Amino acid sequence: MSASSPQPPDFLKLPSEVDARSFHDPSVRLILQGFALGFVACLLLVGVFAVTTRRADPPPIVLQPPPPAQPTATPLPTATPAPIVVFVSGAVAAPGLYTLAVDARVGDALDAAGGLGEDANLVAINQAERLWDGAQVHVPVIAEIVTEDAPSAGVSGGEPPQIVAPAGSANGRVNINTADVAELTSLPGIGATTASLVSYAEAKRTSPNRERFGQGEPDGILASETANNAVTAGALVPTLALGVPGDPITAVMLGALTIQNITPGPQLFVEHRDLMLYLFMALAAVNLVMFAMGATLAPLFSRALRLPEPLLLAVVVVLVVIGTYSVNNSMFDLIVLFGAGVLGFGLRWFGFPLAPVVIGFVLSPMIESSFRRGMILTGESFAGFFAKPIALGFFVLTIAFLCWPLIRRRRSR
Repeated sequence: MSASSPQPPDFLKLPSEVDARSFHDPSVRLILQGFALGFVACLLLVGVFAVTTRRADPPPIVLQPPPPAQPTATPLPTATPAPIVVFVSGAVAAPGLYTLAVDARVGDALDAAGGLGEDANLVAINQAERLWDGAQVHVPVIAEIVTEDAPSAGVSGGEPPQIVAPAGSANGRVNINTADVAELTSLPGIGATTASLVSYAEAKRTSPNRERFGQGEPDGILASETANNAVTAGALVPTLALGVPGDPITAVMLGALTIQNITPGPQLFVEHRDLMLYLFMALAAVNLVMFAMGATLAPLFSRALRLPEPLLLAVVVVLVVIGTYSVNNSMFDLIVLFGAGVLGFGLRWFGFPLAPVVIGFVLSPMIESSFRRGMILTGESFAGFFAKPIALGFFVLTIAFLCWPLIRRRRSR
C-alpha cells in the first residue's frame, strides 16, 4: 500500500501494532470518551423508544352468554359428508390435487399420488393421520429433517393439525414464506457472512503478508468481499437444481417461486427455460453494476477512515446498539452485546485473533442441527457417522486440514 493510502484507526489494531499507551495518554482518553458518549446516547435512545412504544392494557372483553336453544318438534336433518380435496407435494410419484373420502388419512393421499419416492423420509410421515378439506400433504426428503423434534408430519391432539407446519412451530419445520431471519439461517447453506469469515481466515493462513491483516491488507479485503459475492452463485445451484435453499436469501427466492407455482428441480430448466435465461442475465448485469459502483464510490468510502477516532467509534457504537436492540426489543441482548464487547476487547488486547471465535459462533447452530439430524438418521448411534464412505472421507479430510499446519510448521524448523 502506498504512503497516501488511508490507514485504519488505532483501536482496530492489535496492541503489538501500536505504541505502548496508558490510560493517561490523551488519544486513549479520547477513544474512551467517544465509547462512553456513544454508549450513553444508545441508552437514552433505547429508553425513549421503550417509553414511547409502551402500549396501554386493552379493555377487558365481556362475552354475553348465548341464549338457550329452543327445542324443535322434529330433529334436524343430517348433512351428507362431502368429499375433501387435498394437495400432495414433495417426494411422491405424482404431486397434485386429489379428491378423497371425508374420512381419508395420509396413507390414502399417498396412494392416490402414486406412492412415495425413493428419497422420501418415512420417519417424518404419519400415514395414519386424518385429513381434512384444503390440507396439504408434504412428503419431505431425508435432507429436510432438521431437528429431533420433527419425527412426524403432524401433531396429535386438539384440532386437526396442518401437514406443513408454520414457521416457529414445535416440530422444527421452517415455512420459508413466513420465517424470520433466525429461522432462515437454520436452513442448509452457510450464507454470505460465514463465507466471508471463512475466506478471510483462509486467506490470512496462506498469505505471505498475514501480519498485515487487520491493517487494510488488500489480500484480506479481496478474500472477504470475493466470497461475499461468490456465495450467490453457489447458493443458487442447490436452490434451482434440487429445491434446497443455499442461504437465507435463496430461501426467500424459493418461496417466491413456489407462490408462482414454479417448482425448483431438474425440470425447472426445461419447463421455464426463459425464466432461467433472464435470471442468469440479471446475475451478470448485477456484477457489472457492482463493479462500476465500487470503482466509483471506493474513494468516497475510504474517507470514513479519516474521521476522528472518538467520533467514528461513537457512531459505530450507536448503530451497533440500535441494531442489536431492534432485533428482539430485548435489554438482555444489550447485556450480551456489552459482555461480547468486553470479551472481544480482551482477546485483541492479549493478541488473540477474533476470526476463529466469530466463525465458531456463526457455525455452532448449524453444527448442532446437523449433529441432531445425523443422530436421528442413525438411530442415535455414533457408528453411523463412520459407516458411509462419504462421511468417513470428510472426517479424514477434516483431520488432515487440522494437522497439516502443525506438520508444515514442524518441517519448516
